[in-house]
Amino acid sequence: MGYLDEILKGVVFLFLLLLVAGCSMAEIRAPQSLSQPYMAEIEEAERRGSPLVIKGIRTSRPNAAGGVDLYIDFISVSDLPVKYVDFVVTPYNAVHDAVLSAINRRGDARVRSTGPYYRGSTSSEEYWQNVWYNTTIACGAIKAVTVTFMDGTSKHYTGGDLGDLFARGYINSCGNNSVRSALDNGAISRATLVTSKGDVVIELYSVKAPETVASFIAYAREGFYNNTIFHRVIPGFMIQGGGFNPQMQEKPTHEPIRSEANNGLSNKAGTIALARSSDPHSGAAQFFINVGDNKFLDFKSETRRGWGYTVFGSVIEGMDVVQNIANTPTGIRGEHRDVPRETVLIRTVIVD
Repeated sequence: MGYLDEILKGVVFLFLLLLVAGCSMAEIRAPQSLSQPYMAEIEEAERRGSPLVIKGIRTSRPNAAGGVDLYIDFISVSDLPVKYVDFVVTPYNAVHDAVLSAINRRGDARVRSTGPYYRGSTSSEEYWQNVWYNTTIACGAIKAVTVTFMDGTSKHYTGGDLGDLFARGYINSCGNNSVRSALDNGAISRATLVTSKGDVVIELYSVKAPETVASFIAYAREGFYNNTIFHRVIPGFMIQGGGFNPQMQEKPTHEPIRSEANNGLSNKAGTIALARSSDPHSGAAQFFINVGDNKFLDFKSETRRGWGYTVFGSVIEGMDVVQNIANTPTGIRGEHRDVPRETVLIRTVIVD
């Protein structure tokens, strides 16, 4: 019996060992349920091959040391659990830009957010930055991100590569102020469409669509868009403008630019894209704002039918104005359909 008892004890010990190991593996691998409000962003980031969705950076009140506490909000996308995430952030002042250089001289903030983070799980990481609170520190610009997974592999993003993480750009809630984020290299700028229905503020993606954004800014600064109209509006689809005057006469433009529709951005509701003819590389001044999710307009292949339409920004304020324009009653003027019966002016476009 003693011999059998020893065997039985051995079997029980082995079973318990395997059970503990199995629990450990389950703990590492078990995914959490996805956060439903972020499903679309998670799916989009996954399509791009990004392991994170970064929701933004925000601040708390001044800390006891005279600095500020910053928070980085992100969501894990990868099926492989994330062990930790390293961020390098430059404090960004959206209220008094004059002190930005002084803030930067104090050095970048660095933080390691430790997991594990499972697919769909969220994190808000706090850290202290030695910046004196002599003015309102509104946000931060993320310079670099390194994501390290449980198996020891990692992905590193820096500079323009952050476009994969900032798929649309974000409005960050910093205290009671709502301000726009800015990449460290100043790659994101802003434009305001001043229309007869109200203002529409657009964030421009010059990292992902540099030629298109540069062209749009050039037209805006030349005054090309002044007193042009939205000449084609379709509810639930899009509003198009920037090329005709109120008499429905098309304005002459500069040479068209090459399509950048293969930049990975999607024609989702609220994005602005370059209008064109059937030639993929015929876009010039005209643009349209997507009222609905129009993924059928996205890039699919470098063919005449597959190029799609270049997304180069998104609405961050005034989507209600866009919807109002989209719902304007329309008719036919000459050879043009879906023309608003009431003239909807683009008074001017202001670029920050």
